Amino acid sequence: MLSKMTFDAFLTPAIVLVISLPRVLAVLQCIFNYFCPGKEFRWTWRGDVELSYVMLFFETALIFTFMMPLMLLFTIIALGLNCAVYHCAITQLSLHEEEAVRPSFQYLYWARAIGAAYLMWFFIDNDLHGQLLVCIGLPVSVVAGDFLAYQLLYPAVRSTPATLSELEIPLLDENECLTHNSD
Repeated sequence: MLSKMTFDAFLTPAIVLVISLPRVLAVLQCIFNYFCPGKEFRWTWRGDVELSYVMLFFETALIFTFMMPLMLLFTIIALGLNCAVYHCAITQLSLHEEEAVRPSFQYLYWARAIGAAYLMWFFIDNDLHGQLLVCIGLPVSVVAGDFLAYQLLYPAVRSTPATLSELEIPLLDENECLTHNSD
């Protein structure tokens, strides 16, 4: 996993950036048109694919950094460089970007649970000191952290308006509000 993350951190952004250059894209288009005449060649940035790739970095960090602290460094580098290449390709090279669909973040809870289970298994399997602390303290701290986050964040989410019309109402006076509702 560490070698894969090293590849993702250093080589993948460089390869994607080189492919995104206009001259390289022109050569790739000529090669594509030679082998697949009549089909359209498009190198686009799909936001949902990019977001899922970013989520992969978070998942990897949640699962493996408990046992391999160096993985966190490579994950941060990979995340930063891939986001920088994406930003450069969209803003500087003016490549086409398709609209992103928001991925589900709920599977990150499973990734965190798997990472915690790996750490507990590591302590038990290697007969390390502090097994009891890790096997009891880790799940308790995860549940306590979720409870605390839920108590602190949920009231703020619940109190925010859900629709644009609810956001506009305090800004309008009574006459504008009546005309707005009649539209």
